[in-house]
Amino acid sequence: MSVTFLKVDKENKLIRCGEKEEEIDFADSQDYAFYGFLGYKARNYAAIPELGTHRNLTHKEYKDLNIDPYTDEIYLIIPVKSLLEFDWNKELEDRRVIVQLGPNSFSGAGTCSPGEGRKTTYKEEFLYFFERLHYLTECEAEYILCRFY
Repeated sequence: MSVTFLKVDKENKLIRCGEKEEEIDFADSQDYAFYGFLGYKARNYAAIPELGTHRNLTHKEYKDLNIDPYTDEIYLIIPVKSLLEFDWNKELEDRRVIVQLGPNSFSGAGTCSPGEGRKTTYKEEFLYFFERLHYLTECEAEYILCRFY
């Protein structure tokens, strides 16, 4: 996943912040629990609840940002305000577990029942992202555009 910082110009059009496209790799690896939190529907075995503020790009926004709307990549747009105001110290339950598929065969793609998962906070679970939140205010971004590939 990569993130592009966006703001709205005088013509109410989404534009990239800064003189060039600023992409920051917010995830050191494929973190499907985090992707699920942002709203991307893929392999959220941890059953992390969605932030709930994401939306897809409109056809006009694809055009404004010069993105091919027929690409295989998935784009979600998220208001920066919702990330900055989110209670990162809120408790959460990571329900991803390792399951045995057969003799000597295991998978990390299991989800345990509610109440049986690992207790943590959003800040602890997504520390790598939390530590990078300052980028969003430094460039005066109003939205982040998440590109999943």
